[in-house]
Amino acid sequence: MKPRPHCFREIYRVLKPGGKLIIGDWGKAKNRWMRMAFYTVQLLDGFKTTTANVKGLLPDYIREAGFSDVRETGFINTRIGSFCYYEGTKSLKIKNQI
Repeated sequence: MKPRPHCFREIYRVLKPGGKLIIGDWGKAKNRWMRMAFYTVQLLDGFKTTTANVKGLLPDYIREAGFSDVRETGFINTRIGSFCYYEGTKSLKIKNQI
């Protein structure tokens, strides 16, 4: 099981209905220079642990966990890559009326 998707599912499970997930993580590079800068991080941290970031998969993982209204709310280009902010909402559960 991949760690990030599993973590997002667990966050979804414990978050109250209507709650928001707000996170920051390295995201898909916003330009060629940021991609080259993040390559250094990949050399140090490993390609296996950073591939999802390079491909911009975090919003997909958040959606797959069940969150709605998933979006990137901003980013900062740093010396080592694009640091992105994401959010998503756990939907309100509607109880069956009998």
